[in-house]
Amino acid sequence: MKKLFLVTILTFSIVNCARAEISTGTVVNDKTNIETKDSKRTTQERLKRLEREGKLKLCPSLAGFYYNPKDSKQLKILEKYLKHKDADYRLAAANLLSSGDERAITILRSALNDKDEKVQVKVAWALCRLGDKITGLPGITKEARKGNIDILFYDENRKRKCFDDVLGKSVLIELTKNEDEEIRSKAAFYLATYFGEKESLELKIEEMLKSNNPRVKEIGESLLQQKGDKKSKKRLQELEYQEIQEEIKKAEQINSQER
Repeated sequence: MKKLFLVTILTFSIVNCARAEISTGTVVNDKTNIETKDSKRTTQERLKRLEREGKLKLCPSLAGFYYNPKDSKQLKILEKYLKHKDADYRLAAANLLSSGDERAITILRSALNDKDEKVQVKVAWALCRLGDKITGLPGITKEARKGNIDILFYDENRKRKCFDDVLGKSVLIELTKNEDEEIRSKAAFYLATYFGEKESLELKIEEMLKSNNPRVKEIGESLLQQKGDKKSKKRLQELEYQEIQEEIKKAEQINSQER
């Protein structure tokens, strides 16, 4: 019991000493610039020991792994995980390598035809993130056409950017005709948000607002807020009034049933 308690405390402390960088999924340590007595016994070593003892599975995030692109040893570790039999390890390694350098590109290229489709997509995204768009764009474009629109973008300095504006816009326009209304709506939202295509979306917005899908309706309302003109503000007020009336109606029905 005491042993289990110590393992729990250790695992908790490891998790709390790391923060995830959302743009790449890279895990870094907040105290990496501070020399401590424990520096020789790295978080990675502790995690490996726990993994060997069967007390911790080192995936899917490779929690606690501080990846320094200039460290050749760490690069070899990630290269090893990119060939791991477990797809979760390979996925996590590809995610971390997306913040690497030219050496990471060579390693990622070797995994472009991974047997797991999710790993293929992550590798393609990581290659684009590192600047190898010629190799990576076909993979992320194929995935985007399935409805995973976010794969076309990356975050840099707290701003979302498209890997290729011309290709990205073309794919989004194509997806506005998709049979899935949620995909259509999301594509329209991205066109308006990142490419300024707002005026041509008038009919699509009304279509979204009439949808029974709450998510689609929410996207339509977001687009109205982005437009910000008097007509859009008036439409938003009307929608808000409708929602209030619907809530009142539901409340009255519940009260009548209780009686």
